[in-house]
Amino acid sequence: MMKILAIIPIATDRLNNTFHNIFSKAVCDDTEIHTINIEKGAVGIKDRLNCYESASDVVKEIKKAEKLGFDGVHVNVMFDIVGTEVAREIVNIPVLGAFWPNVSMAMSLARKISLIALAESEESIFIEHFRVYGMMENVASIRSLNIATKQINEKDNPEIIEKMCELSLKLVKEDNAEAIVFGCTAFFDCAVPVSDFLRKKTGKRIPVIDPNTTSINYLEMIVKNKLSHSQVTYTTT
Repeated sequence: MMKILAIIPIATDRLNNTFHNIFSKAVCDDTEIHTINIEKGAVGIKDRLNCYESASDVVKEIKKAEKLGFDGVHVNVMFDIVGTEVAREIVNIPVLGAFWPNVSMAMSLARKISLIALAESEESIFIEHFRVYGMMENVASIRSLNIATKQINEKDNPEIIEKMCELSLKLVKEDNAEAIVFGCTAFFDCAVPVSDFLRKKTGKRIPVIDPNTTSINYLEMIVKNKLSHSQVTYTTT
């Protein structure tokens, strides 16, 4: 039995059930998934300040998770600077954010990828991430929906999906994107409808990566292969 903790790095539980249901359906039958939010931190992650505000509590929960016997931790946010990198220097179990699993999956299926961010304030953070991973030459574009985090919830999904479909088509036609990555894990159940829309409009299969199922399955793969982060890269204290 594999035991994974998913941390929603915001100081509210309003999205816990939604994310937990998505993770539970995505993981293997022998994987036990627990989903929590942090107690202290930002109520939404949209800039570097929010990342800083939430990082400390995220690291505390990761340290606790290792002591409680969890096999791995998923920090459910597209920014790897919300405690993920720091925690790798403290614990031995694998800790994974959502950015790398998603861009890695996209790059395994295409050569030029585009990312849809929530707001323009996030774009420079994603550029930094792509540079760190040496992937800027593979980035076709980064564009934003320019909507507030509080606008995202299940009842708003049809409107958001419509906006994402329109923007995704521009990414393909104008920016020459070959695969699409979402820059927000709160884009619930958008990947399939956007992919179907692009197939209908272009006549071609264009990978659209689901940020949540991809991330949790990626962590499962790491745990199943008995792997964790390098202690040469991350010196464990």
